[in-house]
Amino acid sequence: MITLEYKGYKFEYDKVAKELYRVVKDGGVVVWVVGDKVKNGNKTLTSFKHALCFQKWDLMFADVMIYKKKNTPFMRSNSYTNYFEYMFVFSKENQTLSIH
Repeated sequence: MITLEYKGYKFEYDKVAKELYRVVKDGGVVVWVVGDKVKNGNKTLTSFKHALCFQKWDLMFADVMIYKKKNTPFMRSNSYTNYFEYMFVFSKENQTLSIH
């Protein structure tokens, strides 16, 4: 089980990925929006850990989009801030996705 803990709250994204695979129809699409924490000027890469977990449950990695958040300063207190989040696109079966 893969668990992320934050201030006493546990987020078991491994279980979430497994359930999403179970409930999404064949050919269905999941878009997972997640950002990374910046700690001491270093990104945690939590978003990529999530993406790899989803692949483990046979959700096919189709694409990644970057969402720029509004009103977020580029730098704060001499370190970079997260002014964007990743939007990972997964599909349930091995197919080429076309977005209309």
